[in-house]
Amino acid sequence: MGRTVKGKTWERTSVAGLLRNRSGRYYGTLSVAGKDKFVSMKTTLLEVARKKFSEGEGQTRARPEGSPEIRQRCRDYGRLSDRVSREHC
Repeated sequence: MGRTVKGKTWERTSVAGLLRNRSGRYYGTLSVAGKDKFVSMKTTLLEVARKKFSEGEGQTRARPEGSPEIRQRCRDYGRLSDRVSREHC
């Protein structure tokens, strides 16, 4: 009986915080309120992902972590994850 070994899901890139999924899409990792968040760059091209990531990273750094907007997004994300857990677990 053969065993299949799953390959790596994420591949590191030359850009810190930018990862490539095995699907070929690039994702940026951001830390929001102490939690890691993966944000799709919606591209399979490294140069495009690098540009989008650097633009998005600058916008995130411009806002303080404790801003009302970020706290609201964290609450919304928490509600969504609770709802998914109730419906699918």
